[in-house]
Amino acid sequence: MPTYLLRPATRHTIQATGKVIHTSYPRIIYVIELDSAAADDPIFAKDNPHWVKGMTCLYVGSSGLTAEERMGQHLRGVNAANIVFSFGRELRYDLMPEQKPIPRERALTLERGLARKLRREGFAVSQH
Repeated sequence: MPTYLLRPATRHTIQATGKVIHTSYPRIIYVIELDSAAADDPIFAKDNPHWVKGMTCLYVGSSGLTAEERMGQHLRGVNAANIVFSFGRELRYDLMPEQKPIPRERALTLERGLARKLRREGFAVSQH
């Protein structure tokens, strides 16, 4: 059997014809609560011009890892968003959608939509 049929799907798969088919890794969407001091960050303040003292600050992201693994990376500074590395506190499971892996393109769309929804609900949100 050809080796390309034995390999797990990665960023791309090679068909028997030799044609490369691009696929995307499945991702989950996660929400991290930030310390209120995050509101002093200039980029965060620009993203949340209507921030009012007392509003909960959040970060919304997506990852091919579990939410717990990704949070750990942020806090260790590995591929971290600076805002989470500096101000990350805890995962907000109550605000996360179901942790069912979805295609990357869909995850990025849902991530942006969740950030907008959370802002409408009164949260201050960073999302990149």
